[in-house]
Amino acid sequence: MKITSMAMLTALLVSLGLILATSPRPARAEGLSAADKAFFDKHTADIVHLEPTRVEDAEFVRVFSLPVYHVKVVIQQGEGTSSTDMVLARSGDKLISVDRPGTDSDMPDFPKMLNPSFKMQNDDGAKELQKALDLLYPIIGSEDQKTEAFSHAGNQWTFIRGKFFDHHMGFIFETDASGKITSAKYSLKLP
Repeated sequence: MKITSMAMLTALLVSLGLILATSPRPARAEGLSAADKAFFDKHTADIVHLEPTRVEDAEFVRVFSLPVYHVKVVIQQGEGTSSTDMVLARSGDKLISVDRPGTDSDMPDFPKMLNPSFKMQNDDGAKELQKALDLLYPIIGSEDQKTEAFSHAGNQWTFIRGKFFDHHMGFIFETDASGKITSAKYSLKLP
């Protein structure tokens, strides 16, 4: 699947900083003339290719309502290429990054991604979320997979998704009385 709208591609790349990170002479799009901007809009795909795959598994759709894509970003550099993987979601007419945070972070947009009918009132709901997280943010490495677990105390749910040095890392979710997730955090040192 290829994205054909150069304007959307350019806006995405500028917002993600990929053009600046791969250009030997960084230029900001807002500092370009109209002709230069049109040139970049036309030729960005010569350098940067997006290879999106939509996450459509039934376990995922029961938990998440926004269309989510695993995107391989391939950048042509001289005679070779480099690549990075991203997780993007379509929110209305916008494409937003929903990558797993690399450090401790509040995730205020996470509850907005959830299917309104999904509730986490018991271990069955937590198991559903765990399967969906496995599709959204797969655990890499057998040692991290051994740590995968969830627990809860009251309305706070902890999902262990691996280890960071000597600490467990993962998500902390809070729910309301109906089981709806109201807040999400990612932590490299779970309590």
